[in-house]
Amino acid sequence: MLKHWAFRPCCQHFIHYRQTLNSGPDLNFFGDTLDGSGSITIGASNKAFVIGADVEILSGSLIKVGGNINVDKDVTVTNFGELVVSGDIDGGNASTSIWTNDIGSVVHAGGVFMNKGVLNAAAAGNTVRYIGLANQFITTPSGAAYYNLTISGSDTLIQLADLFIGNNLTISTGAMDCRNYLLDIAGDWLNNADFTEGSGTVTFSGTTNQSISHASGEQFYNLTINKSTGILNLNVSVSVSEILTMNGGDIDTKSDTLMLGIDLSNNRSC
Repeated sequence: MLKHWAFRPCCQHFIHYRQTLNSGPDLNFFGDTLDGSGSITIGASNKAFVIGADVEILSGSLIKVGGNINVDKDVTVTNFGELVVSGDIDGGNASTSIWTNDIGSVVHAGGVFMNKGVLNAAAAGNTVRYIGLANQFITTPSGAAYYNLTISGSDTLIQLADLFIGNNLTISTGAMDCRNYLLDIAGDWLNNADFTEGSGTVTFSGTTNQSISHASGEQFYNLTINKSTGILNLNVSVSVSEILTMNGGDIDTKSDTLMLGIDLSNNRSC
């Protein structure tokens, strides 16, 4: 049995790999880039693929990790590729373990995603997908901002703070519970599953046309339209339980219905 696992590549990165760890210490990586395609399987739930030095995951990569990833203290991971992780992605230090999803990157997170550490997820074109088989908490990233946020797990994704979505929010499977917090969206609302609105507010604030889609109608508690330009298009009937606030922009219901709750607050200049 090997007593120690460590990657210290002399040629900067490794490509097309398959490693399995069922016992013994963590699997430690000290290279400066990850590239190519392949999988790493961490068979023991108390072990992890430990990133021990600053690393870039290169564009075009597709890396699958069956198990947990730990970002060591004083380490920054910059992702330009695609990473699928069945377990947790977490840090060793709350302020110096940093994960940055850069332009066009994708992370599929099966468990915790940088609950301890710093998550940067606002770069253009990047997507964070929560894919857990049980309840997950949506990490509050730097600036409380995601670019694309996708819910595609089997259970409920729970919001922990106000969030800004720079592009699209997609609920593919499972459910999203906003826990009474604010959701501010600059792109489209695509719900193919379930949204629990609580007593929260959903705001549409994009500067281009936006849309709301759901197979059987969407329900909001408070809905705010705060658009300097563009239209909010309803591709489905929408119900607002409490207050619809119109700060700017128009709503096009097309052939669908907008049903209001107790009040309409129209703050636009005529």
